[in-house]
Amino acid sequence: METLKKALKAFLGALLAMILQQTLYRKIRDRLLNLPPGPVPLPVIGNFNLLSEPNKPPGLHKDFWRLTQQFGPIYTLYFGANRGVVLNSRELWFEALNEKQDSTSQRPVLNSFDAITYRQGVAMNNGKRWRAIRTILQTKVTNKQLGERAEPLIMEEVNCTLAWLRDRCNAGKAADFDLRQLCRRESLNVAMRKIFSFRFGVQMSPAYLDTQDWIRIIFEHLAQGSPSDFMPIFGLFPDPGKKEFQLVCKRMHDFLNNELAKHRKEVGKRSGDDLDFMDLMIEAQAEGRKNKEEVVMEDIDITVSAWDMMAGAIDTSATSMEWLVYILCNDKRVQDKMHAVLDQVVGPSFTNIS
Repeated sequence: METLKKALKAFLGALLAMILQQTLYRKIRDRLLNLPPGPVPLPVIGNFNLLSEPNKPPGLHKDFWRLTQQFGPIYTLYFGANRGVVLNSRELWFEALNEKQDSTSQRPVLNSFDAITYRQGVAMNNGKRWRAIRTILQTKVTNKQLGERAEPLIMEEVNCTLAWLRDRCNAGKAADFDLRQLCRRESLNVAMRKIFSFRFGVQMSPAYLDTQDWIRIIFEHLAQGSPSDFMPIFGLFPDPGKKEFQLVCKRMHDFLNNELAKHRKEVGKRSGDDLDFMDLMIEAQAEGRKNKEEVVMEDIDITVSAWDMMAGAIDTSATSMEWLVYILCNDKRVQDKMHAVLDQVVGPSFTNIS
């Protein structure tokens, strides 16, 4: 019994020493790297003890704001073993994105993303190949001229949505719709037209619901994350949701691979302004192979980049529009200004929307 007590004391002493050593090591390393101060991270979990559970109130944005009151507008935060720097002011955002791009362009590539991106694409990647693919995308897809050419397409979708809302108002069903679903559907319609040259329309069709379903599941998984992404020790334990998530990702990749195969069969049928994202990527791939460039897009680069664009449309754009509506609902002064502009440009009866 005495031997067991000594062994237990020795174990607890070693554990305490390890905790202190890891905590001191992180503090010293952060200071040497000239990182901003922040809350002291705990072993294994980092600062997760200070944050809300994913997708539950009060929400991470409020947690970050609460920590800002204590540590200032910039502070270091540990998500398990992963270190991050949190910025909470417009001036710091501008400085980080415009003046310190080399320091802020990198992000950790999480293992749970492998089933989605296979470490390809532009959203969750780093390094030389990432820069080359990103340059191709900027040249072929996201430059200003191409963005301006997409404006009529976007306006068609806006017009279609407004006409749908007007008809519901006329039918006495003005409040009978899901704003989040509406924003997601119309954002996805714009993305589908730009990427694949088709749209789902205004109805919740089976094809739309299936696509929306795997997009939703993927985003829910990404929002929650996998414990092993941040605390490697959890990788030693079985993950019950991993197999289901991989099956959902297979649905996504089957969809994207089918679209790529379909577009390869239609090469030469579209030209000029009618070329969509997949057409332009196939064209860039062919040019790279012909010119024997150092980095040539593979099929997986094309499909994962297409997913990156879909994700941006369904998440970033749709969420921004939804929050904009909520914010406008609480600002009568801005509402009055917008109504005045709409009355002047569109007319109070919206009769020219079809």
